[in-house]
Amino acid sequence: MKDSTVKRMKDLLFVARAYFPSIAKLSSRKKFSQELKQNIQDFERILSDASKDSDLPPQIGARWKECKLQLTRRNRLEWTAIIIAVQTMPKGLHCLSMRLAVDYFTSSTNDIESPLAEKYLDPSLHHIVVFSKNVLASSVVVNSTVMNAKESGKLGFHVSTDKENYFSMKLWFFRNKYKAAVVQRYKSSCAWMSGLNLIDLERWRELKLSQTYQRFLRRALPGEAVSLYSTLLTFQNLIHPQDSSWPLSGLGHNYGLNAQVTRKAAVLHYNGAMKPWLDLGIPKYKDYWRKYLDRDDQILSDCNINP
Repeated sequence: MKDSTVKRMKDLLFVARAYFPSIAKLSSRKKFSQELKQNIQDFERILSDASKDSDLPPQIGARWKECKLQLTRRNRLEWTAIIIAVQTMPKGLHCLSMRLAVDYFTSSTNDIESPLAEKYLDPSLHHIVVFSKNVLASSVVVNSTVMNAKESGKLGFHVSTDKENYFSMKLWFFRNKYKAAVVQRYKSSCAWMSGLNLIDLERWRELKLSQTYQRFLRRALPGEAVSLYSTLLTFQNLIHPQDSSWPLSGLGHNYGLNAQVTRKAAVLHYNGAMKPWLDLGIPKYKDYWRKYLDRDDQILSDCNINP
């Protein structure tokens, strides 16, 4: 394959960057962490100016083998622990969720509800469903949509989460307003999260897709990719592709997205491990997300959240 060495190195750099923050937290792996950090920095400098194999310096072969060895010499148990650490919620976001839950239960009234609650089922609104366990990410999704809408009063958001995050979500969206949009918070949620979807609700109900999805979830064996398995079977032959000029994916893993295309996209999808609220998020894509984050809430400062 033409210029295959550059491509493999960029893939390896992606993997190294994704795992480094969690490896750095392991006190027993301090030396390994320092070596990996140095290799990441060196490869970033080299690959920033290299687009083809001929751009690589002659001594790169030895460094390439060294970095590969670093990433493959850990045994299965250690890598399992690292992967779990990568997927764990950052300390600041955990603090935010816990603080909101505590504030909810210590407030003067627990039965808080939006004054716009009567609009939850208003058929004249454009209804948008957000499936998430992340308060901050959900807030940015809602805020970015509202800020770019011509008529925010015609938007109805439904944030669906799990029981552990329900009360945090409820208090956050009660305390924060999003122009004239209404935001509802549901305690039960399915595990499906496949990026951006436009749904024909009449066909959904007609085909009983909720029941089908739940049935496949129950059938899945432990250890399987349950959500992916259930989604693929439920929506087989029922999905139509969106116009590719509308949503843009890859902001959580692809360094090479065109800046002009990114600015023009209607929807930015941060799929991949490098989420914008994490330290390992790709820096040049963070600003698109960060500008819709309301930094005025004191609880963000208290939890040291500054993505």
